[in-house]
Parts: sequence; C-alpha cells; structure tokens
Amino acid sequence: MFQCAIEIESSFEPKQLQIYVISDPRCGYCDRALRQIGAWAVNDKRIDVIAMDVSEKAKKIRANEALKFYNEYSIRIIDASPCGMKYKKFIPKVYVFDRDSGDLLWKLRGWGKGDIDKLKSKLSK
Repeated sequence: MFQCAIEIESSFEPKQLQIYVISDPRCGYCDRALRQIGAWAVNDKRIDVIAMDVSEKAKKIRANEALKFYNEYSIRIIDASPCGMKYKKFIPKVYVFDRDSGDLLWKLRGWGKGDIDKLKSKLSK
C-alpha cells in the first residue's frame, strides 16, 4: 500500500482481500478496529488483516502482552513510521484492497459502533 513502509514479517502468504488499518497501538479506536476486524476475519481464508503501524515501535508489538490479540488473530504488522504520517489526534483509517486487481473496495476514516457490520456487509457482496 505504501512504498515507504517496511515489511517486518515475511512469513505471511498474501490472501485475496487485504484489509489495511493505519494504526497506532496507543490509539483506542485503532485497537478496537483491529480487535473487531481481526476477530471477524481470523477464520476467513481470503482475508489478510494488516496493521500499518505509525508508532515507530512496530517491532515490539508482538512482545507486548496488552497487544496479544495481534498474534491471536494473525494480524500482520508493517512499520509505516518511515512514511512520515503525523497525526495530532490519531484515528484509524481502514482500506480494503483486492490483491489481484489492486482495486480499492472500501475505505473508512475512523472507527465507531456499527463499522464492523458495514465492513462485513460490503465484503459479503
């Protein structure tokens, strides 16, 4: 998604749909978005959930006990801090791409009540 981002883990096999969440572990809405998307998508063999981490601490996420859901839901982590995205008040941004065509299927700025249902509905079509 971003050419400036650094792949931290290369053991993931790309899947058909890729859900990118631009996030920061210190952001509560990001945490909620990743937990809800991860819990929903973990058993779907077509979906990758990818955390585009802007915190400059992406390499430490797997070891953080409070963030163990990243492992539990097989969330892939990419270090997006070199991209220079700075946010005064950070909120997550969610992008869904089709891997083969590269088409953007859905995007959302922020994460609130009911957004997981919107995502499920969009991807079930």
